[in-house]
Amino acid sequence: MQRQLRWEVHSQDHPETHEYNILIINEDRKIETILQRASEQLMPADDFQTLTRGHVLGTRLKYQLVKILAYGTSPHQVDWKKIYRGKVVRDRELRNRKNIDGLPNYVDQAIARNQFS
Repeated sequence: MQRQLRWEVHSQDHPETHEYNILIINEDRKIETILQRASEQLMPADDFQTLTRGHVLGTRLKYQLVKILAYGTSPHQVDWKKIYRGKVVRDRELRNRKNIDGLPNYVDQAIARNQFS
């Protein structure tokens, strides 16, 4: 599995909010840096909430799925290359699920199956 950033967003008009689900696969120290850059790009935003995190088996990589609620920062305003210079993918499978554990469970299982190549 390669280092990467995957994202999806759910937007609402009144009030204008954008809920970003961001999955980062990388080394621990890089994940922290990428999350810092993401929070800066998405300002004004609420602090991010970690939905799941773990190790990518057979590698030194880790993964972290976070949710960030941004106010007024729509997807076309985000410069993803300023957040992460590697592989960046909009992944519609990172959408919210009806069950609160649905998205974290999906990510954990997809990582275990090496689905994010």
